[in-house]
Amino acid sequence: PSPSPSPSPSSINHLLHSGADCTGQASAMLVEGRQAAGSWTVFWEDDYLIRKGLQVGHGLGRLLHRNPEEILSRAARCEFELPSSDLEFLCMIVDDLLRLSFPRIVRYHRICRRSTDGRLEESSLVRVTSVKHLEQERLRSTSHTMEILDAGDWDRIHADRSAWMTYMQLKSFLGEELSADELLLTHKKDMLFSEHFATLNETEEGRQKLKRIAMFIRNKFNLSSPPPSDQIETVT
Repeated sequence: PSPSPSPSPSSINHLLHSGADCTGQASAMLVEGRQAAGSWTVFWEDDYLIRKGLQVGHGLGRLLHRNPEEILSRAARCEFELPSSDLEFLCMIVDDLLRLSFPRIVRYHRICRRSTDGRLEESSLVRVTSVKHLEQERLRSTSHTMEILDAGDWDRIHADRSAWMTYMQLKSFLGEELSADELLLTHKKDMLFSEHFATLNETEEGRQKLKRIAMFIRNKFNLSSPPPSDQIETVT
C-alpha cells in the first residue's frame, strides 16, 4: 500500500488550534520544565465529542523520543504507536470508561519508547494525570501530564491496593503480581507476546488467558467481583 500523505500545514495548524480557550492549559505546561515530565492538551468540539485541536509540549517529545511536530503529524493522520501492550492499553480504556464522569483521573502504567524505525527501546513507569476543563457544563479541553516514576515510587504507591487501577487488579487476578523492576523487565515481552492479543489467540493456553481476561473485564462493568479462577473454564 502507498504511504499515507503528509498532513498539510493547514491541517497541523488546525490541530494546534492556536485560538482555543487555554483554560487549565497553563497548569499542564508547568511540568514541562522538568526532564522527567511532559504534557499535552486536547481541545473538543462544542457540540460533539470530536477532537478539534491538540497541543503537545516539548517535554512529552523528550519522554517519547519524538519531535512534537512528528507527534502532531501522526495525530493528523490518526497514526498512533501504542506505548504499551494491548492488554495494558485495554485496561486504560476500561479505567477511563469507569471514571467517565470524574473531573480528574490518575493512571499508573508503563511506556516503551521506540526508535525512528519502530524498534522497541527502553521502558519507564509513569503516572498520567488527566484533568477535564468545562465551560457551562460542556467539555472544552482535557489536559494530561505524564511523570516518570522510579521503581521505589511505584512500589510505595502500589503497596496500597486501593491505588491499583484495572491493569494491576487484572494481573493479580491472573496470578501475575509483579514488582516495579519485574514490570520493567517484562515490558517488551508483554508487548510482543504475553499481552499481545493476536499472539495469545494462536495457542490454546493463550486463548484460555483471553477468556479469563474477558470474564474479568465483564465483571468490572457489572460492578461485581470476578469469579474464582477455578470456575473460569466452566463459564459459557
